Amino acid sequence: MMKEDLRMEERFDGKLIRIDYLEFDHIFVVSDVHNDYINLTKAVKKLQMDKGHNLLIIAGDLIDRGYQPHPEELLDYVFDGVEKGNIIYLKGNHESMLCEHIRSEYHPSVEPEFREQYHYNTLQILEQRGYTDEMIRELGEKLEKLPLMVEIETGDTLYRIGHAELPDKELTLKHIVEKDVVWGDYFWQAYYSRFFKNKDGKKLILITGHLPTAKLREEFERIYNDRRDYQIWFSDEKNGLLVQKIDIDCGNGYREFIPSVHLGVLELGTMETFYF
Repeated sequence: MMKEDLRMEERFDGKLIRIDYLEFDHIFVVSDVHNDYINLTKAVKKLQMDKGHNLLIIAGDLIDRGYQPHPEELLDYVFDGVEKGNIIYLKGNHESMLCEHIRSEYHPSVEPEFREQYHYNTLQILEQRGYTDEMIRELGEKLEKLPLMVEIETGDTLYRIGHAELPDKELTLKHIVEKDVVWGDYFWQAYYSRFFKNKDGKKLILITGHLPTAKLREEFERIYNDRRDYQIWFSDEKNGLLVQKIDIDCGNGYREFIPSVHLGVLELGTMETFYF
């Protein structure tokens, strides 16, 4: 829960939330939950994220896909946490795709029998659970308004958190382009992060999801085996001015097909990792 004298709205400009690390006891980051209500709530309970002045940042792709998907319970749970101030929910490419589909196919002028079906399972499950067209349009409006990025400053370190690709330069709003942040040129940024320098002397750490970490290991470390390593991926660190890249998408959206995937959680500050 956020301290009573602090309000999220004071730091929210439509794209970016800036917060001070010292405002919270613990800050956790997770991404690519993909309809997994069971493991997200298990992680919250195990790490006591909902106790004291703790914050959970969800870096996009909360919805779609998923083993034993529960989008209704998950969305209610997360938006309740957003309202209480202990969750920040960022937009990912799946939120962006769902918003676009709702705008196009659930407009009042479109008759239900002429709608194109959404590519993923979220809308179908919500409709089975009793969501009306109006409720779906309201959900689309909520998702449309989600912020894209979080910046957290602590001492000589600046954390920048979003779904796919993040600016590595001194940030102004013109650098925050939704298509780049939610889709991004991920391989390029992951590879070249080892060469980026942060001009103001702070260490800049870019934390994203979007691409399952096993794919990064195959590309950059040439590690491949039948089990595949879906743990959180850290780029090389060579000096204090380096812009470090961290990928926290541990493949949870493919749990039904790949037994070695996880829901990965990163705690800022300690940089401790947890898997569920």
